[in-house]
Amino acid sequence: MAKLVPPTKLRSEVSFLLFPVVHGMGHFSTGRPEADRVVLIVGDGLRADLLFNLYPFPSIPNSPEIIAPFLRSVVQTRGAFGISHTRVPTESRPGHVAIIAGMYEDVSAVTKGWKTNPVDFDSVFNQSERTFSFGSPDILPMFAKGATPGKVSTWSYDEHEEDFTKDATALDTWVLDRLTELFQNATHDSKLNTELRAPGTVFFLHLLGLDTTGHAYRPHSKEYMDNIIHVDSVVQQTEALFQKFYKADEARTAYIFTADHGMSNVGNHGDGDPDNTRTPLIVWGSGIRKPVYSDKQVPSFAWGLPVEPQDVSQADIAPLMAALLGKSFPVNSVGVLPDIYSSKPSLAFLKNEEASIQASYVNAKVILEHYRVKHELKISRTLAYRPFKSLHKDLRPGELPGSAQIFQIDALMSRKSYAEARQEIASLIAHTLEGLRYLETYDRTLIRIIVTAGYLGWVVYTALLVLPYFHKFQAFHNVEPWKGSRITIRAVFLGILVAMSILFMAHHAPVTYYIYVAFPVYFWSEILIRGLSYYKVVRDERTQSRNLPVSLAMKIIAIITALLSMVDGFAFCRGIIFRLVLYYASGMASNGNGAGWHSLAPAKPVYRLVPVFSPFLMASLLIFKIVSPYIILAAVFANLTARLSLPPFSLFLIAMSLTDGSWLEIGQTISFFCITSLLLVWSAGICILGEWLMRDVNEGFSRTDNEKERKKR
Repeated sequence: MAKLVPPTKLRSEVSFLLFPVVHGMGHFSTGRPEADRVVLIVGDGLRADLLFNLYPFPSIPNSPEIIAPFLRSVVQTRGAFGISHTRVPTESRPGHVAIIAGMYEDVSAVTKGWKTNPVDFDSVFNQSERTFSFGSPDILPMFAKGATPGKVSTWSYDEHEEDFTKDATALDTWVLDRLTELFQNATHDSKLNTELRAPGTVFFLHLLGLDTTGHAYRPHSKEYMDNIIHVDSVVQQTEALFQKFYKADEARTAYIFTADHGMSNVGNHGDGDPDNTRTPLIVWGSGIRKPVYSDKQVPSFAWGLPVEPQDVSQADIAPLMAALLGKSFPVNSVGVLPDIYSSKPSLAFLKNEEASIQASYVNAKVILEHYRVKHELKISRTLAYRPFKSLHKDLRPGELPGSAQIFQIDALMSRKSYAEARQEIASLIAHTLEGLRYLETYDRTLIRIIVTAGYLGWVVYTALLVLPYFHKFQAFHNVEPWKGSRITIRAVFLGILVAMSILFMAHHAPVTYYIYVAFPVYFWSEILIRGLSYYKVVRDERTQSRNLPVSLAMKIIAIITALLSMVDGFAFCRGIIFRLVLYYASGMASNGNGAGWHSLAPAKPVYRLVPVFSPFLMASLLIFKIVSPYIILAAVFANLTARLSLPPFSLFLIAMSLTDGSWLEIGQTISFFCITSLLLVWSAGICILGEWLMRDVNEGFSRTDNEKERKKR
């Protein structure tokens, strides 16, 4: 019998997966609704600790002990709660996609400013009978686009209302007012009244005020505290509206309160700081268990809550909503129902044990279906494919991956052995998520080898270009690339390029793969051609030197000099160019970690220039501010290169060869990765600008003039 997989393992498998949208999956649902409607309320930019903790704002005079009394009373008396762990990038759109679609964002969304869908994806809203959504124009449209026409209705305020100079609580009040109007309109609109009362309905309230306030005033400000108090009131009034409209039917309403991301102490988000990744999750109402109190020490004790929390991943909220509604899970979802995490049935979010097990089983089928489709896709596009072993063992001919585990779970479910079935379901989900990771990273080793070869080739190639201009290597200056085997070498590497291209075509690889392999092919072919040429010069010099007698005294002096140079190369090196290169490379190594999206965070001076939220205009002003000093630097840099009789870009090439390109958590956030990748292009561009700005000045410096001046010195 398989052991129950620890929650941390399940969460880690989900957190580091990146799933682009694929199609062709079947739909699975419990067909057993635990609630007629789900009310999803998202407090944009709300930190878990500032909501749950006692006296969370000690620096503010007369601040209350409990900042959100209504939500805290729900945690203590009415529902389940925990921490929803987000993943980077901790931005609004990826967070909402994880909550509502159960998937982690397609990376191409960054090119659309996290707004327009680059691809259509399934969501709980699309699977619902009808969804009524209220809030920001930056969030709501992406779930209506691509959904079944007419299924998702949206009410958004104008984007100019997102004004940093105004009280942002007005945005949350606007959402509550529109919900109130909707219910009022239904009293004299029979069609709307029928739609609102239909089972399988979702209400989505996006409260942006906290995010706007946090950016403008910081999370530990009085304004942020007041906004949390206001959000707590909005949630309380929302429940009162549902109780008034649905009356006795309100008992069939389930409520989910959470956040898309947190907020750092300086009012930023985007990275993996715990203040950004830990968001609150409170669930109560129809189908949800009551609080579980504990006499033992639990993490929530630090917040004065003797209630056991249940930590989940952000994508796990989507399957929970689908299970409550009895609707099909989103087909691209990789979220795991929170009930599966815990070895204690009492901590399952769904209060009915049988419903909890059935929903967990459907959850496993959804993720397994995802694996099966990607498995078939990989088979059709990969030569000598090696399947993931854990899901392919004990299979009979014609059976699909994971069939053996499904048969075993079916047998346990038929005997109502729910505890054992829960263990098998958890094990199957863990193996399936691991299998999906295996498929997503199937070509990783090959790509790593190619990219590493490209970077190493870049370093060696630039060194061979710059070496002839050092005084020590003057013999290389007039050396022409070796013509004897130039054609042969290039033909061999061209053959390698063609062979790799054919392999990529057979695997239906993306265009980027062809670019990856082109770089090492070019660099290493040139390295061999130039390197063999330099070797010939070195060999000839060594042959000539063998005929010259060397005295014992000279040998001793040479050995002593070599040893002393190892102790302190700077002290004995008088070559200004070599000294400059070392200092410059050292400076690049120690200052290479200065850029990041955090440095572009909107500051108060920008708010005064552009008070209305306009990310692209704000970013343009900040970028202009950052770029200006580089123009001066580029001019000085170009002049220095000319005065040292180096070819254009020599120092730049050396710096790029020695600079580490893996800083700033590459692979953890899209923002950091883009900055790192574009840094090389930016540096080259700024050097070109410097050469152009100083072109008339540098024309007066020739290599001959500098040689004469050096001889005089």
